[in-house]
Amino acid sequence: MSQPSSVASRCRVCGRGPAREFVIRRHVGMIVMQRFVKLRASLCRDHGVQLTKQYLKKTLIEGWWGYISFFVNWFVVTTDLIALSNAKKLGEPVALTPDEVAAMQPPAPAAPVVPRQS
Repeated sequence: MSQPSSVASRCRVCGRGPAREFVIRRHVGMIVMQRFVKLRASLCRDHGVQLTKQYLKKTLIEGWWGYISFFVNWFVVTTDLIALSNAKKLGEPVALTPDEVAAMQPPAPAAPVVPRQS
């Protein structure tokens, strides 16, 4: 297996590390229908906890309102609680070094091969 790059182990929101891949779910129950929202992102501890709590709070309020949703919501709440626990286990986020910031910058656009004619 290959090692993940340093950019991949950085938070998608703030760029700090350490970070890990989280799958956070939200469920909205409606009487007959239901809606699922799923976020898959590399997050640091602070943003992992923050986003998981936001999704969990909305799921606890909006997730129960349906015949099937009542039972599906237990799964969504359980997976979000596991994600919250995993987020709290991460270390303190550390800011990027100037070299790491430079590595994350997109390369400058190259000059066109064929000059444009007006």
